[in-house]
Amino acid sequence: MQWIVELAEGRANNAPQGRARIARRFIAGNKAPPSPSGTIGLRSSHANGIRLNSYRITKKSLSYNGNVSAIAYTVRLDWSASMAEHKRMTGRWWFKLGVGALVVVLLGVGTILFLGWSADQRWQAYADMLRAAGEPLTLAEIEQRRPVVPDDRNGARILERIRDELAALKDEPIAYSVLVMGAVRDGGPPRATSADFFRGIWSHTIPPSRDYLEAHRAIMAELHRLDDYPAGRFEIVADTSAIDNLLPNLGPVRAAVQLLALEAAVNAIDGDLESAIEDVARQLRLGGYLNTEPMLISRLVQMTTDALALDMLEGILRVGEVAEPELSRMQQTLNERLSSSSLRWALWGERAYQVELYEQFAGDRQSLNTMMMISDKTPPMTAWGWTPEFVLRKIQLSAIQLMSRLIEAADDPTALLEAGKILDRDVQSLSGVHVIVKVLMPSYARVAELHARSVAEIQCARVAMGAERFRLQVGRLPTSSGELVPDFIAQWPIDPLDGQPLRFKQTDHGILIYSVGIDQKDDGGSVTPADDEHRASDDGFRLLRMDQRRLVILEDNESPTTSNGAEEDG
Repeated sequence: MQWIVELAEGRANNAPQGRARIARRFIAGNKAPPSPSGTIGLRSSHANGIRLNSYRITKKSLSYNGNVSAIAYTVRLDWSASMAEHKRMTGRWWFKLGVGALVVVLLGVGTILFLGWSADQRWQAYADMLRAAGEPLTLAEIEQRRPVVPDDRNGARILERIRDELAALKDEPIAYSVLVMGAVRDGGPPRATSADFFRGIWSHTIPPSRDYLEAHRAIMAELHRLDDYPAGRFEIVADTSAIDNLLPNLGPVRAAVQLLALEAAVNAIDGDLESAIEDVARQLRLGGYLNTEPMLISRLVQMTTDALALDMLEGILRVGEVAEPELSRMQQTLNERLSSSSLRWALWGERAYQVELYEQFAGDRQSLNTMMMISDKTPPMTAWGWTPEFVLRKIQLSAIQLMSRLIEAADDPTALLEAGKILDRDVQSLSGVHVIVKVLMPSYARVAELHARSVAEIQCARVAMGAERFRLQVGRLPTSSGELVPDFIAQWPIDPLDGQPLRFKQTDHGILIYSVGIDQKDDGGSVTPADDEHRASDDGFRLLRMDQRRLVILEDNESPTTSNGAEEDG
């Protein structure tokens, strides 16, 4: 076997380590300048077990600008070795290579494990801090915090008994003309047949509405029993997978509230305003049963049921008047609803949902890739089907810290508006690895807006009840907010949407108490939506003078916008 070793000034180039060492030893052993060729003696021919048979040296001067700068030797060595020795030398390098690779792998794994342990410690320290401050972090912990309602006082038990009957209502054929329950289909999404007492009630909707109520008299009798149950609490059973939590009570609650709104409308049409206002109180009570449910969807359903109840209350007082005791009870009911109108329980649940979800990711009980299917972005490493725990813990800590800052403002609708905007901005500014946070978090700024609007609507209704009580005692509607404080309302409420006092406005037909609405712009009390709009720009409660109150029944050839001048107020 032969190889060529290039040496320049005693250093070997372009040669494996072992061969270069042999060549250096050979050159160093020649005291006199090496001959061009020769045979190495037996004693000097052994190096590392390799026998050198002969050599040939070529000497070359390297010059620069005519000056010799280096001497280069080319040494051609003829060597031989036993097969066993060759294998031994070759195997030694493979062994070293394997050991080196193993060390690199162990260092990498150790680093990942250390980073995971460190990130887990940071998360656990933060979680312990929250729990020490009394903050629940899991659905089980929230359930333990929810007030216990004994069965003999729990109105939710009534709905649970008739849950199947209420659930079946959605599958029943319903005439579109049934108020509240029916649906108008005019090419767009189905819209509930409105019971709008300001624009007027279409005469053809009255008979089918009465028939529908009569057909469900047994359900209505059960709903009337809610009067004997001042509180309610549905049980929440958290599934082992946070994604699979179901709230089977929400559908029945919506159906029950719609039935009560229909009954209130028919009672108002029939002139039984006391019974109509009792139906509104039942609607608000049902919505109140959702107060402590740790789910955002429950709060959104509650907002919807409250809005339907308040619309009906405004319509009842457009038709006529009710006695002072009923007004006082309604004002008290609204006070109770206002005191419990907080997003704290819902946001606790949202945070607990995320805590549990990240725990499932870390424990491989939930696939991060599955969650990312709903997004067009994929965080680093999820394409491999695996994300290191330290990355998951880092994301989890960021998400829960953001949620916790939002929860700090949960009891103040105005502060929550600003906190929601800040959170949305912070989420959008997160780095690419936090894309799962952007997927899991809704727009809490929008949630805060809806919550503030709901609170403002309840505030307007509270003031309206005080104004109507003032009218019954004084014989006229108040001319300013000052006439109501403190005898009919303890203090004038603040509009949560802009932090200013609720607006009080005298109109041609009565008074209007209103909020600036979600756009936070005072449009002068524009509380009546246009025909092609779902909501008006402002939100408020209209009270007419007694000479303007009456039931407006529309025939098919009449226009609802010209049937009564009171419609133009707001």
